[in-house]
Amino acid sequence: MKKFLSLILLLSLLIGCAPKKNDAGLQVYRVISPEYQTMGQVLRTERVYPKSGQSDVDALIAALDTGCSDERAYNPLQDIAILDYELRDKLLILELDSGYGKLQGLSKTLADACCTLTLCALPEIDRVSIASEGIVLTVGLNPQDMLLESDESRSTHKDVSLFYMDEGGSRLIADRRSLSADSTGTAERYIVKELLRPRQGFVSPLPQGTELLGVTRKGQLCTLNLSREFLENRPDTATGEIAAVYSLVNSLATLGGISSVALTVEGESITDYLNLSLNNPIAPLPFLPGDLGSGESSGGKLYFAMGGELFGVPCIVSSLGAQQAVLDHLMEYGGFGPYESLFTENDELRHLSTSQGVARISISRSFFERRSPEQAALALDALTLSLIELNEVSSVIVSYPDGTVPKLPQRDLAKPILPKAEILK
Repeated sequence: MKKFLSLILLLSLLIGCAPKKNDAGLQVYRVISPEYQTMGQVLRTERVYPKSGQSDVDALIAALDTGCSDERAYNPLQDIAILDYELRDKLLILELDSGYGKLQGLSKTLADACCTLTLCALPEIDRVSIASEGIVLTVGLNPQDMLLESDESRSTHKDVSLFYMDEGGSRLIADRRSLSADSTGTAERYIVKELLRPRQGFVSPLPQGTELLGVTRKGQLCTLNLSREFLENRPDTATGEIAAVYSLVNSLATLGGISSVALTVEGESITDYLNLSLNNPIAPLPFLPGDLGSGESSGGKLYFAMGGELFGVPCIVSSLGAQQAVLDHLMEYGGFGPYESLFTENDELRHLSTSQGVARISISRSFFERRSPEQAALALDALTLSLIELNEVSSVIVSYPDGTVPKLPQRDLAKPILPKAEILK
């Protein structure tokens, strides 16, 4: 398509209103072929006539499962079979074949749009969820959640990053998207709903069963109202907690104009999550942004302390000079919530070289002067753990800038530092 179609619902740009049943039948949404799209209109409707004894739901689902009779349009589900459906409490759950799980980006949005707008026109259906191979991949869409417009005068194109967990569940991955965003809040809703659904090659970092109940924007503050599952099924590890919270915060911040995100559950603030207090708005973590898919970034963890223990925080750094980038992050970021950085810029950490898995690091004399031996030892463990997460380092040797070896009780710093297994959390 000549213009990128955003993921924002402007019904006035479609056919004027949602399809309604009338004496002549029902209406099903189709996608207008690119060569016939005009004035930002990307969908049109096709009339459906229920067979004798056939319910309205069955008639519309049968239409969504067949081709389009209009040569100027097409069915975005034309190669995907509808296997079954279930209707309960005005939520219709469609079961599609494995082809649906392979849809991405605009193709998936078009398919979701046609299903949702078609079926939610019936009074007995308010929302549509879509499952494939027994897994619900799209949760509770309604006509206000989504769709399309291509009027560039009404919107501004944005490049955003959606932060998912990798399949190993150990670090966040930034998935780059391009969409058009206006001030309606629909772009924020789209980002959160995308993070909630499973996607091939990614894992949602959000607690299972979480649903988005509402989104509001006031100035640079975005407030999310989430279902109770976000709290009841919260992660039981520090890494999982940080991934769940900051996948939302950092993803929304990439829209621009959002400096903090408030998280609520059924309209109430969250005093304690696992270790983080979510009672106040959360600012994004600056070391998360990146794009592993570009081949120019590496994933790892930065280790922070809390109560004398170390916790790994997922991070993404530039592949070029990754070791120094990790050291810079450790020095620059003072911590967040209860997670405390063990370094400052005055420590002057410098990556000298890495050979056969041993990284050589220069560190200022004041580092040891300002800390107790126990604090210094814990900081060096954090440094070592942060570097070995890059998979190029297995141990660390530290020295002063003049090349001499620091002295630390009960630690021989002339030998490579290997972190103690019992400190890993």
